Amino acid sequence: MADSSRQRRRLRVALAVSVALLAALSLSMATATPAGERGSQVRQATLADLDERSVSSTDPGQRATTDAAENDSADSANRTGPTFDATVFRDIAGQVATEDATVTVRGTATETDEVLVALFDRRGRVLTESVSVGDDGTFEEEDLELVADGTPLAEGRVVATVLSPGRDAQVGDGEVGNATEADLAAFAAAFRETVGQRSGGRVVSRTQRQLVELYYDQTVEDAGSDDLLLAEEFVYTDARTSIERVAPRSAGNATGPVEPIRVGDTLVVRGLTNRRPEDNTVFVEVVSGPSADAFDLAATETWGTDGVWRVELDAADVQPGVYTIEAEDGASSDSVRVRILPRVGNATVENATTANTTAENGSVGSHRRISFFSGGLFAESFSAR
Repeated sequence: MADSSRQRRRLRVALAVSVALLAALSLSMATATPAGERGSQVRQATLADLDERSVSSTDPGQRATTDAAENDSADSANRTGPTFDATVFRDIAGQVATEDATVTVRGTATETDEVLVALFDRRGRVLTESVSVGDDGTFEEEDLELVADGTPLAEGRVVATVLSPGRDAQVGDGEVGNATEADLAAFAAAFRETVGQRSGGRVVSRTQRQLVELYYDQTVEDAGSDDLLLAEEFVYTDARTSIERVAPRSAGNATGPVEPIRVGDTLVVRGLTNRRPEDNTVFVEVVSGPSADAFDLAATETWGTDGVWRVELDAADVQPGVYTIEAEDGASSDSVRVRILPRVGNATVENATTANTTAENGSVGSHRRISFFSGGLFAESFSAR
């Protein structure tokens, strides 16, 4: 009976959250700012900017391009690379959960009708997908399935790229396979054929690094190339939701995993997740304690690409004592025990907390973005905390 009652509560809360989210989406669509007027929300990167940040590294994900920059240096200042928000591949805090198994690709490309998305997993599998560019210069592929030739991408580091052929509409120097003026479609087909090459009845084994280097060699690093390439990284891993901090609302931004809490306070529960917002819900529930049933079930399906979520719990009519708060997303969970003290003026007891983690804790991840634009590169780091 208790499980049935809990399930009904969760369904009611999920419905309420969904209705609120739809209302918010409707409002945001009605007041949306045109792409060309976003100002600081959208960042443009010119080749001159990128050349200033150019670095060298033995890691193929951090190599600066060479030939394309040397061949086109005369007019490089007049060309503009794709514009983008925080990231083109909409991962959550640098991760994509295997339970979600999809990622959204969104950005802006100029002077081209399509771009080629290519993802390289740690076992050498390659996923390619052509994405159309609209009249306004934007491209978007929602829910791109992380499956290559019918096989899911391997868990671990994924190098994710977006390629534009530049003004000449050819990839590299145009010579790919049997083609002499290869466009994106011809290049994608030839590259997949290379990846699938067989020797002795078996597919030739190549590492992620070897394939990424080969991809660069045939595109932005090919002699005479004016291709544009943007590369990012994310980690493909199991779903993870954790509670990072519980505090009374009055504590504001006080530090520490758990702050002293008293009867009558409103509890603010904050945590991290790598699940996709809107497609998933984080439920937060007080599962044990002297008057656990007095707490309402809380839920949210709204958080940013940093993965930070937040809910509130009302402790107005509860008894003092130790309570267990649990957060779960349907695939992973985490719990923390907190002691609620009597109201000010009553006998107080020492605040104590213990953590009981049912899913691996820690930072959800970090996100490194690496961008290549016909001879320029820059790298920036984003942290989940």
